[in-house]
Amino acid sequence: THQAYLLLGKEDAERRRTYLSLFENPLHEEVIKAIREGTEKGDVVGTERFQEEIARMTKRRVKKLAHGGDRKSELYKESR
Repeated sequence: THQAYLLLGKEDAERRRTYLSLFENPLHEEVIKAIREGTEKGDVVGTERFQEEIARMTKRRVKKLAHGGDRKSELYKESR
């Protein structure tokens, strides 16, 4: 049994109730969408602080760098 599960309660029945209560409220569609997109793109999903913590722990960049832009678009041309 995983240590985190054991911390959910003193007795097995209490742990089961506590664990099941984690799923009582469904996730909002925006959260599900962010998780799906993050998974597809390999992005870290979470707050700015969480992303920074993951970057420190993994010693890797977790945010995408800005791309150069569409050089044919009017907006790009105007910004030059």
